[in-house]
Amino acid sequence: MRRWTTVLLLALALTAGCSKQQEAGAAGAWGSPADPSAAAQAADTGVGTAQPGAVATTAAPTTAPAPTAGTVAASTGADAPVPTGRKEIVRFAVPVGDWQRVFDQVVAAGYRLAYSDGYEVGGQTFLNGVFRPADGTAWQSRHNLSASTYQTTFEQMKAGGYRLSHLTSYLVGGQIRYGAIWRKAAGPAWVAYHGLTQAKHQERITDLTAQGYHPVAISVASPGGTPQWAALYVKESAGSWLAKSWLTPAEYQQQFDAAAAKGMRVVYLSATQDGTGVRLSVIFQSGTGAYQGRHGITAAEVADQAGTNAAAGRLTRAVAGYATDGSARFAAAWS
Repeated sequence: MRRWTTVLLLALALTAGCSKQQEAGAAGAWGSPADPSAAAQAADTGVGTAQPGAVATTAAPTTAPAPTAGTVAASTGADAPVPTGRKEIVRFAVPVGDWQRVFDQVVAAGYRLAYSDGYEVGGQTFLNGVFRPADGTAWQSRHNLSASTYQTTFEQMKAGGYRLSHLTSYLVGGQIRYGAIWRKAAGPAWVAYHGLTQAKHQERITDLTAQGYHPVAISVASPGGTPQWAALYVKESAGSWLAKSWLTPAEYQQQFDAAAAKGMRVVYLSATQDGTGVRLSVIFQSGTGAYQGRHGITAAEVADQAGTNAAAGRLTRAVAGYATDGSARFAAAWS
């Protein structure tokens, strides 16, 4: 199923920095607030459909320098050359075993990882990554972390003054794994958790929304047919937003259309599949400016769309891979 919609919405400012980055595979668990003023963490299980909400104020996050001039370089697989001076480098459908090499090549060319995603097709795991120009801020990322290793890494990063800025979950050999990005920068209070059931996730999102937090990542993976939710929230003003998870592709299209009609666009995507089929998680946020979203497209098509959108001045804001009838398909958004 392929649908796409173009609407007018505001470009999201992504901030983060890059110092020497190292990616490492290991395990991972649910997180806790990096700011002592943040709400107390509650490690439970599951996440379901999030509620819409408007978020109150807090200190605004630091703003990154303007992107480097140039166009986007979007490629599938692990062996594409890395041009310099681009606004972003996008890599789709990289086999998990090749990811470290691809990561090292892109970072060495002067970029930082801003967004990552993992998915499984035919028992094999692949990763997608969106890289932006390095801006001098220290950052770290990890992939293939088990729950326990992720928790250990989370605590180490927190102790070192790093903030979690991106979180995703996926399956490797049927086992849940986590990918995360941290930045060493000041910012509003934040909270993260993983390994929750849908009911527990719903409890947490309701509680955190009441405290002025809004979600920036909600990822679901389903090891052994048991869905587990992971999420990241920040306490800051975000305007109108809507988060939905465990959506079928048809339900996703309905939510996309409804959100677009209200002036909201996609800022985060994640996907998984189990015996019930493909399930997508999405966060919409208000904004203005040119914007496009598509789903059910191939890796070649998503790379082509990234190039087309780049020519129109739009960057990749979210991308998620998943399997349909044994083949890889993607959902993505540009603005």
